[in-house]
Amino acid sequence: MHNCTYCEDEKFIGDGKAPCPECNEQMTEQQIIETLATKVMGWSELESIFYEEAKSFPAFYLRDTGGCGVVEKESNRYIDYDWNPLQNIADAWQVVEKFGSMEQFDIRRIKFMGLIPIKIYDITPKAICETALKAVA
Repeated sequence: MHNCTYCEDEKFIGDGKAPCPECNEQMTEQQIIETLATKVMGWSELESIFYEEAKSFPAFYLRDTGGCGVVEKESNRYIDYDWNPLQNIADAWQVVEKFGSMEQFDIRRIKFMGLIPIKIYDITPKAICETALKAVA
């Protein structure tokens, strides 16, 4: 038994790395993006404004204006771009691809594939993000 990462609910049975189902419904857009960046994409959070101090790449940081910035390192230069899977289908599709690249019997992948809408027109950035949160909870 672990605490929910947001409400500290001790009744929640999970891996201790994701919010409980009740908190998934109450999370802000920034919290959702942060959870997807860390729990699904596996990115580390940039803790300073200096890219060189990142623990690994890609790394992300939350923007005051919403969404997050992602920093990748190529050779001797850094590439910084916006990432908001709730608003951008290309960013949301990165989440889908991440689940697709997981081991075939990874429980997160199995949960995601079972929850994602079957009808193509029902697959929106928000639906992908909600499904991903349920899969890592």
